[in-house]
Amino acid sequence: MDYESQERLVKQKYAADMKQLLSEVDSWIQKLSDEMKSHKETLTQLSDLDAQLPRLKEILSAEYKAKKAIIASNKALSSSLGVVLDQLKPFEEDLQTHQAKLDNACSLKKRLSQKVPSTNITKLAETQTDKTILAEQEEINKLKQASKHLTDQASGLQSKLESGNLDLLNQMKKIRMVKDVSIPIN
Repeated sequence: MDYESQERLVKQKYAADMKQLLSEVDSWIQKLSDEMKSHKETLTQLSDLDAQLPRLKEILSAEYKAKKAIIASNKALSSSLGVVLDQLKPFEEDLQTHQAKLDNACSLKKRLSQKVPSTNITKLAETQTDKTILAEQEEINKLKQASKHLTDQASGLQSKLESGNLDLLNQMKKIRMVKDVSIPIN
């Protein structure tokens, strides 16, 4: 092999090596370019999230205020319900007392009516027992009427309290959703 042939072979080998090296460099540059585009998109997304952050903080603040208002309302309703239930206690106690007297009078009347020989004393006792039964029934009806307003009020407050508890649960879900949206992506 002469010198010119060797030189030509070396030049061809050098050209092939350079072509391979340039291809690898182009591939490496393309990879870096793609990574830069990806980082640029991530930076854009982060900028968008940063721009949304004040709005999300406002929403979260409003949701917390609404939660506090619901809690305060529930406390007030609970307190009112406690007051109404306390007002109902004397009625319930009186109702139990009169119900016991009524039950006692009915039991006495039943025993008196079971006595075979009816005497003036038993008739007088039956009459007195009938009067007692009527009086106790009237007193029970009066107590039920007097406590009806409080019972209705207690039922209404209980319904509002249950509704407030549902509102509170929904509010907490909203807060969780806002928090989930505003959590930064790592």
